[in-house]
Amino acid sequence: MSTYLPEIGEALNIASSANLSNKELEELHKQEVFIGDRKGEINFAKVEQSLKLVSLLMRQKFGAVPPEVQAKIEQLSLEQLDRLVETILTFTTLDDLEQWLDN
Repeated sequence: MSTYLPEIGEALNIASSANLSNKELEELHKQEVFIGDRKGEINFAKVEQSLKLVSLLMRQKFGAVPPEVQAKIEQLSLEQLDRLVETILTFTTLDDLEQWLDN
């Protein structure tokens, strides 16, 4: 059972105590895996879109961005990328961006 979907895990435990058949429990488990996969795909798509937006903003603001800076940006979480999108326009130099990335 997946650890990143506690609600479904709890539902499976309830279903198990409700005397569902093995086939019904297997179907619930398949649904859990399917939903987990979709959540992962959605998160991946969000990260990809945020990276595209940050790259566009950086090119418009600073021109070419050094590969080492781009590599640091690609390591950011979705939450960090969102914060970067909110603050990138306040940077006046590429050094400002690099300092933000190092903090």
